[in-house]
Amino acid sequence: MDREKSTGDCGPEAGPDKLPLIRMENISKSFTTNGTTVSVLDSLWVDIHEGETIAIVGESGIGKTTFLHVLGTLERPDKGRVSLAGADVTAMKNAELASFRNHFLGFVFQFHYLLPEFSTLENVMMPGLIAGMKRVEIKDAAESILMRMGLKERLANRVVDLSGGEQQRVALARAIVMRPKILLADEPTGNLDQKNSSQVHEFLAELNREFDMTMVVVTHNPRLADYMERKMTIENKRLVEVG
Repeated sequence: MDREKSTGDCGPEAGPDKLPLIRMENISKSFTTNGTTVSVLDSLWVDIHEGETIAIVGESGIGKTTFLHVLGTLERPDKGRVSLAGADVTAMKNAELASFRNHFLGFVFQFHYLLPEFSTLENVMMPGLIAGMKRVEIKDAAESILMRMGLKERLANRVVDLSGGEQQRVALARAIVMRPKILLADEPTGNLDQKNSSQVHEFLAELNREFDMTMVVVTHNPRLADYMERKMTIENKRLVEVG
């Protein structure tokens, strides 16, 4: 199917003309707590093409974060297959999956999860250091991104000395320093004021334009959702288009 005609709740009969960057096939996921099993996703299908930007919207508790975690390989589905750039990530061993994730995916969360004992620059360098990049190479990349995000004077500061808005911009810089093909964000502006939220919105749009970076963003923020090309929600444990 053409990119413009693609739908979130699609089955195997809806084959695209071009292989999608992301394909989730027949995904089911449930959790068991205190002997009670709760189904969150059931028979979910979705194709997402390179460069698409998608907002996952809807009320709390419908499975948005679970969907993002399964897509981002942080949770394995109970059933089904997740393919990223043609690679079946559900079949990968843990070590292979961790390496793939570090190179291919960027993550931004509502809570930044920065390392308080390290500086702003060191936090952003961390994915490259873990991947074995030369220190000077990843340092240059991290500095470039941080300066672009208005944090030139904060490179040597420990992240605990930064404001909330600055910390979230550092988290975004860390997520994209390796220039991942896919950026996944879970309420990235949830703890920010309008000014800082707008800065994040605009930077996400720039990333998509410049690098054709595919983005899937879970958000309650209508302004951020409006920046995305497609809006989707989860109904009956499956993704559907909205708007």
